[in-house]
Amino acid sequence: MVTNRKIINPAAGAIVMAFGIFLHTSMNLLPFPPALRPIFISLFMTGTAAILLALGLQFLSREFRKGFLNNPVNFFSMGTWVAGISVSAKVILLYYPEFAPAVTVVIALNTLLYGYYIFYCLRHFYNLWRTPEAHAPHGVILLAAVATQSLVIVWNVLVQPDIPPLGVLFGLFMYTAGAIVIIRHYFWNSKGTLADDWSNTNCIFHGALSISGFAMVVSGSFTEETIAMFWWGTFAVLLFIESIELVRARRRIRKYGWRQGVFTYHISQWSRNFTFGMFFAFTSHVHTGMLLNVWGWIVILLLAAEVIIFTKQKTEGAPGGAHP
Repeated sequence: MVTNRKIINPAAGAIVMAFGIFLHTSMNLLPFPPALRPIFISLFMTGTAAILLALGLQFLSREFRKGFLNNPVNFFSMGTWVAGISVSAKVILLYYPEFAPAVTVVIALNTLLYGYYIFYCLRHFYNLWRTPEAHAPHGVILLAAVATQSLVIVWNVLVQPDIPPLGVLFGLFMYTAGAIVIIRHYFWNSKGTLADDWSNTNCIFHGALSISGFAMVVSGSFTEETIAMFWWGTFAVLLFIESIELVRARRRIRKYGWRQGVFTYHISQWSRNFTFGMFFAFTSHVHTGMLLNVWGWIVILLLAAEVIIFTKQKTEGAPGGAHP
């Protein structure tokens, strides 16, 4: 019998997204022997299967499902499930293209999951707009855009020739809706401090733009000039958001110390690994040279740091961090 006991954090799909985008892009910067790559892929797929199975079993709980579906903010974390499956499919297609028929079936099922997800997203957008004082929206709601663009990307790989840009435009619409709701909260309804009220997931402000830009590239329906302008806009948002993050980190260190302030594990931190990796993927289609190489190593070092923080927390049995 399925109970309402929490099995896994609903946002655990972000772990799949973070490692998936690493395997798809910046791993190629490292001098790994080719023989090791199948091992990394196997470990990734095993971990992905375990996370998705746990998420699925948890969702079978009626009590969990009832609370999750009716939470106007946390529900958006289901977007990590859709995007995680899409990113995993993209990894498989990159390294094992002969599995394309099986991947097509998986993505078809993932598209059904997306339809279920986006239906509730639209309903929750309405609730968040109608009663802004009742909730504290943050970057997690931008996962509606991320999930949309992840499907656009993988379908464009599976279906040739290029499909129309309608999916990209809908993803941008979902981004705009989410951004307006979040900005309104921070300007008019937030009563907290930067150290405690600003969420790790707000990095998805630029991550969702990066995956949208990548979707524009693979769709083949946008001019190079449009994509280049979009990249500069994405880069500007990244610099703005990460500047806020640096100020926030300084304030958290002053308030909580180094360990609790910035070096304590929280599952939302995986969102930064994904967003930085996604910017690398987008940039690789627009720019070459030093920026790309430097950013690739930033992605790798951030992922290694997160693995160390995660391992240390699990080894010591300490509770998760105080990050919102």
